[in-house]
Amino acid sequence: KRNGHLRVLSVGRLVPKKGFDVLIDACVTLRDQAVPFETTIIGEQGEHESEIRRQIVRHGLDGHVQILGPVTQRELFAEYRRSTVFCLPCRVLENGDRDGIPNVLMEAMACGLPIVSTTVSGIPEIVSHGVNGLLVPPDDSVSLAEALLQLRREPLLRQRLSREAGGTVSQNFDGERFANQLARLFTETMQ
Repeated sequence: KRNGHLRVLSVGRLVPKKGFDVLIDACVTLRDQAVPFETTIIGEQGEHESEIRRQIVRHGLDGHVQILGPVTQRELFAEYRRSTVFCLPCRVLENGDRDGIPNVLMEAMACGLPIVSTTVSGIPEIVSHGVNGLLVPPDDSVSLAEALLQLRREPLLRQRLSREAGGTVSQNFDGERFANQLARLFTETMQ
């Protein structure tokens, strides 16, 4: 918690596969349980934006949920640093459209944010439930809200997931380390 509030950050183009509507429904649960929270969604315009905005107004969440347009990398980094948790409730659409491993997920993990996401596509390849984040089924706002509440209630879990998230990215996605390993392999092969 920062300043006594649960600060939830989500980033992505405002399209259905990102599941922002599910996040809004989870925010209704947080509000109804009198949890002090704020949610920021950062992303480029997309075909789901007007529906998400209507949903925020319909549920009276204007004071809790804000949608920002695209931001610079510096501004995004500042948002990662200000947040308590990164939430990306992705889903697979009926036409098969889906995310692989979203870059913003790795960015948030690299910044040491605990992750709440879904069990779709490549996400479970980088996020292990209970190890470096929490995974919930797609399109399940109740489970999503419960995971966010768990991180609010359990600061030690939040800290452990945060540490492990950063470690996962540095261990598995460090470009410099992989470049050095590749250079070593080429050098050994050429000798």
